[in-house]
Amino acid sequence: MDHYEKEKFFYINLGDSEELWENLFVTVKRHNKATFAHEQKFLARKAFIKIFGNHDLYWDNDPLAAVGLVQIYGEAVKIYEGAILQTSINHKKLSIYLTHGHQGDLQSDGNWFSKWFVSDVWAPFQSYLHINPNTPPIMMS
Repeated sequence: MDHYEKEKFFYINLGDSEELWENLFVTVKRHNKATFAHEQKFLARKAFIKIFGNHDLYWDNDPLAAVGLVQIYGEAVKIYEGAILQTSINHKKLSIYLTHGHQGDLQSDGNWFSKWFVSDVWAPFQSYLHINPNTPPIMMS
């Protein structure tokens, strides 16, 4: 992220970077300080868009989410369902739609059973057995 900030890239976070089904906001806030600090740099120069995913619907539907975002970033941050980038290539208008990809998926999008299972059954099970499928495996040569 330092490289992209140095090169003045625009950063669009496509969601699920904070696992809010398996973790409480206070835990996410504590363990992601470095990432949030990097994102703040993009935010400070108005080069940051945050899109919510199915595992961080909290940002979109919890009344306290706005307060949490101010705690993390030091200012209000709008959360979007998607973004449309528009440009021209060879005098042709091009529009690119960006979204997390699970919005509208009945298994993932606000499904109380899925959320309950992941947060109250799967996450404790993973923790107990020290399983983390969210981390890439270490390849041995």
